[in-house]
Amino acid sequence: MRATKIPAVLAILTLTLLTMTVSADTGCPAVDSSTDQPPRVIEISVYRISGKTVELIGVVEDPDSGLRKWIWDFGDGTVVNKTGGWSKIGDSTYKMVVQHTYSDYRTYWVKLKVIDDWLKESNVETVPVNVKKSNYKPVVRLIEITPNPAQPGEKITFVAEGIDPDGHVVTYYWDFGDGKKTNGANLTRVMHTYSKEGTYVLKVKVKDDKGTYSDVVTREIYIRSESKPKPKNKPPLISSVDFTPREPSVGTPVVFRATALDPDGDRIAFEWKFGDGTIKSGGAKITHIYRKEGAFTVKVRAIDQKGASSPFYTLSVAVKGNKPPQATIVGVRTFDNVTFLFQGMGIDPDGQVVAYQWDFGDGEKVNGSLEGNSIPHKFLNHTYERSGNYTVKFRVRDDKGAWSLWATTRVTVLVPSKVNSATLGTFDFSNVGIAVGVGAIIVSVAGYLAYRESKSSTFIERSKRNRKIVVRRPPRSASGVYRNTPRN
Repeated sequence: MRATKIPAVLAILTLTLLTMTVSADTGCPAVDSSTDQPPRVIEISVYRISGKTVELIGVVEDPDSGLRKWIWDFGDGTVVNKTGGWSKIGDSTYKMVVQHTYSDYRTYWVKLKVIDDWLKESNVETVPVNVKKSNYKPVVRLIEITPNPAQPGEKITFVAEGIDPDGHVVTYYWDFGDGKKTNGANLTRVMHTYSKEGTYVLKVKVKDDKGTYSDVVTREIYIRSESKPKPKNKPPLISSVDFTPREPSVGTPVVFRATALDPDGDRIAFEWKFGDGTIKSGGAKITHIYRKEGAFTVKVRAIDQKGASSPFYTLSVAVKGNKPPQATIVGVRTFDNVTFLFQGMGIDPDGQVVAYQWDFGDGEKVNGSLEGNSIPHKFLNHTYERSGNYTVKFRVRDDKGAWSLWATTRVTVLVPSKVNSATLGTFDFSNVGIAVGVGAIIVSVAGYLAYRESKSSTFIERSKRNRKIVVRRPPRSASGVYRNTPRN
């Protein structure tokens, strides 16, 4: 083939193209629609369900241009476009909390999609939301019965308290055990007189705003005449029992306190039955931990040093279950496909997240602490030793010791192999010319541009990585096949 010289204008255009390629290699171009990465919906989680009202949390990642709109499809025909209201929780991650009230109890499929400032759309994330009726039984406890024992015709004051965990108490029902009853709203304090001596069983219960009744709490009432001879040893009597916290959760210590009196001044011990199969003997103050949720009937009696015991004092305790937290992988970054940066966070619907654990899939694990809900930990890095595809797992633990399910992602690791020597094959060089103002020879080989670094026979190839190529005895202007030897 005959050698030809490239005109100066062509050389200038080739040099300009090289300059653009160098600028792209620096990694600092301005963000435009061609380089903008679309946003990504990471997760939708259900934060709270109260009746038919649901609170949802969406977590989105957008690494560059910024977000323009969040599109929520609540699955009941309602679609809401949000152009504001989200908050930044990481370098490139955002969170939004939304609330929606449904008209029926059933399962809905909620969808979330976001659009960034370049109008690029994210993936569509979908999550099922089960809206169902839930009603806990109310509980009632007797706070005061004074006096007890009492004399015939003496007024006795009864005080009770009703509590409903998911509503409010509307009616109190009193049965005094002598054939007389009364009921009404807010009837927490009543007075009653017994006409005859004897032992009567008082009963009290409550009803909540959904029509559910509590368990019946009973207490024995002693009516005695002073003319009767007193027994040599009087049994002790429990006047009240209280506990804290008022709405305990599974795994939370509950402290019970009983108040009792022995008419003879004897020392008193207590027997406690907590309603979950646990029986303990101890003092007037005792601590118990429930391991499952539900309504439990607690019974306690006082026993004096002579063996006389009081009737069992009963009360109900409603224990709420601990909801596990939810884990989210906020970000995964790498610059060389060997060392990766990881960041995660968690949300606990009935408490706070306090700790996390990473499993990088290569046998290495890392534990750490979290500062609370929706607060990501600092980026931590991990370097892999071997190439391959790894499943990375992340989970969080709440302040009651419950772990979330694993959140997972996959990473591809490419560990470069060490090459001691290599031989470059045969390339077809064409478009050989001299760059104007540079004094370097310009060539094109296999679709790549190259220019000579100096007057030597070394060329710089502009590809994904710069490489020096030595051309053996190159002419100043030629086309043909040349064998080249690379240098590191």
